[in-house]
Amino acid sequence: MKIFCFFAFLMLSQIFYSQSKKLLIQEITISDTLVVKQIKEMVEHYSQTDSLFRSGLGGISLTIKKPINDSILRQYYLTPDSFYAIAGKDDDDYYPQYFDYISNRLILIYIEGLENVFQVDYTKKSKRNLQKRIDNFLEKKIALPDSTNSISIAKNFRGNPYTYMNSGVDIFIYQDGSIKSLKSQH
Repeated sequence: MKIFCFFAFLMLSQIFYSQSKKLLIQEITISDTLVVKQIKEMVEHYSQTDSLFRSGLGGISLTIKKPINDSILRQYYLTPDSFYAIAGKDDDDYYPQYFDYISNRLILIYIEGLENVFQVDYTKKSKRNLQKRIDNFLEKKIALPDSTNSISIAKNFRGNPYTYMNSGVDIFIYQDGSIKSLKSQH
């Protein structure tokens, strides 16, 4: 609960003290060693079992969740991510509040529920910066030949989007110090 409150405070203070009223998507360093260990294990697993991930595509999404009851100190959701859902999007709802790199992979960090409390509005520069980082983990764009001599809709084709279904892990850190990782049903 403390970590959720800390991130909520960070986000709220950024809103109230920002002169432009627009937020920055910031690079941070994940300091929770358990989360870093879980991310490294997930990267290693998918690097061995998934050919696209092994070739350097995709990364990890980390969602910091509000604990579901008082016995839980911190709760996280980790999932491999192809980043196709966010690629090329301008809508602020798709964007994470923070990002990091672990094991040479981009980690998008979301705080669950903040979008329900206030309207999130990121700077265009901040979104462009993150899009450039995401592009490094997507298939390279290719121009498809236009046989109709008209404007090609698929000028920047990236191949077929892929997703990782039922691949997430819920991590619960309890007040008594115990830890539980469960394959997610998301």
